[in-house]
This record gives sequence, structure tokens and C-alpha cells, in this order.
Amino acid sequence: FPWMNVDGQTKVSVFTINDAITEWMEHRRKNKIRKKTLEINQLGLDYFVDRNGSKRSLSSIGNTDIANYINYLDFKGNSDTTINIHLRTIKAMFRHFLKIGKLERVPIIEQRKTPRKDPIYITDHEFHSIMGLDWLDDLYKKVFLLYRETGMRLREPFMASLNGHWVDIPPESKSHAARSIELSDPLIQIFIELKNWFEYGYGSSLSDVGEHISKKFKKCLRSIGADEIKR
Repeated sequence: FPWMNVDGQTKVSVFTINDAITEWMEHRRKNKIRKKTLEINQLGLDYFVDRNGSKRSLSSIGNTDIANYINYLDFKGNSDTTINIHLRTIKAMFRHFLKIGKLERVPIIEQRKTPRKDPIYITDHEFHSIMGLDWLDDLYKKVFLLYRETGMRLREPFMASLNGHWVDIPPESKSHAARSIELSDPLIQIFIELKNWFEYGYGSSLSDVGEHISKKFKKCLRSIGADEIKR
């Protein structure tokens, strides 16, 4: 109120879009969200600021603003899948502030409908071709075999622990469910070698080991003339 400050003016505290982004991203970091996810979140939020500005109050964002945001993402050349990723980021931020009482409502944020595509798996012939690549280090060949035989997700081996013949994967994985996978003796040795490489070897110097392995695998697929979106 005017009589409570030296300026003699009423001051209104506004929770701006910029305030919300800063607070939410810090909340995500404290919850140990992986770096790649945070980068994707930040890109979607940067687009949101480009379209709506940083000083608007978060509570002023309505359905029309969301529709305009989607049109802006379209204009920037994003695919429907990428647009949906950015919409999930915005929706998650709004729902967070609704949950903690900093918003009274969340605008309607609906995903675009995209045709469902079945995953394309690598064939036995293609896998054997990768195993025969002269330039590919034996470590990567063994790691690819571990993934193929166990069905583990890209980053799960690095958060998992070995317990006898079982690999225990914590609920922090992408599936959000703890589970265990039984390994044969040869796969146990590969798992141990991979963990040592990750913790003490070349892998320990990489900023994102999962991305490194993914790029290596895609390079192999290109080398044998296979579609690099295969699993």
C-alpha cells in the first residue's frame, strides 16, 4: 500500500512468465532431471517467451495464447511430434504452478494427433553386418549385443547395479518402474566391462554417454546401409 513504502505508490507483485520459467527449471534441476530433457524443456520455453514475452503474468495466458504458440511453432518449421514435445513442457510447467497454488487455472493444452508408427527393429542380418564392421571397436560390439539381448533402454545400464546374475534397474529409468533382468555369464562380463568404461575409462570423460552410444550405433547403421531410425 502507498503508506507502506517510501515511493507512496501501490506496488503489485506479478508472477511473470520469466519468473515461472526460472523457478520451474530450477525445480527440475533439483529433481535431477537429465541434462538432455532440460535442454528440450528450455527450447520449448524459449519459443514460448518469443511468442508471449517474458514480462507478462503467467496467469494471463489463455487458450488463445496457447493456440498462437502452436501456430508460432508451426511457423518455425517444427514437426507435429516436436510441437507435442514442447506442448508437454508448457503443460507440465502450468500444472506444477497450479499444484503449488501459484495459478488458479490452466489453459487448455491439447496434443496434436499424430499417426502411430510401429517401431522398426534391426534385422538379424543387419546386426551381424554391424558385428562384422572392421573399424568398430570390440567394446561397442559387445555393448550393442548387451542392449539387444536384454532390451535395456539407452541409459539404463549406467544407473543399474549387478546383483549376482541379475541387473537391478531403479525406478528412475524412463519406464518409471523398477525391474530386474537376468544375465548369462557372457552378458555379465559385458555389463561389468561397460560399467568400468563408464566410471573409470573413456566413458567417464563424456558429457552424455547415452548420446555417444546412440550416435555410434547410428553411424554403424549408415555404414551398412540400414535405416538409422531402427532400434
